[in-house]
Amino acid sequence: MVLGCLSSENFKTVNGAILQEIVPTSLTASGRTVKVLVLESIGPNLDAVVGFLICFPCVEKLYIQSRHRKDMKNVCQYSTLDPIECLELHLRAIVLNTYEGKRADVNFAKFFVLNAKVLKVMKFGASGTCNDKWVANQRRRLQLDISASRGARFYFKRDFDIPSFCDHYHFHDMWTVDPFGSS
Repeated sequence: MVLGCLSSENFKTVNGAILQEIVPTSLTASGRTVKVLVLESIGPNLDAVVGFLICFPCVEKLYIQSRHRKDMKNVCQYSTLDPIECLELHLRAIVLNTYEGKRADVNFAKFFVLNAKVLKVMKFGASGTCNDKWVANQRRRLQLDISASRGARFYFKRDFDIPSFCDHYHFHDMWTVDPFGSS
């Protein structure tokens, strides 16, 4: 099942349930069927994204479109004593669109680099400069050489090379396995 495009601005997660406008929806059974998750995040907002991953523990492909705000902080702490099933067993592909390479972006992406144990590919839709020097600096800052998943590949492209998957023109293909690409 594909679920998208959800906005972390309109949803809150509490104990495995998603609350939208104060109406709780239990996702314990149906949440496990979601394999592709598309999120629009104010920030990047790691707490909100991790909340969604807890609600949808079998997500294999994660697409995140961020709308940046200067005051955003990534405060989520990951504990191996309370593992997140998605990060331990399922998450194989991540696409981060509008990646600027600022501290908040780096900390957000580094969380997945260091904790997604079966990650195969991570794509960064870079907004702004994306030359060889910038990419080398991002690779160092993201600590890609100590990734939790040793075989993971990391790609940096300009935003316009990776379509905005929260645009509605993609939704006519929602019945396909992955309407947003083959990441």
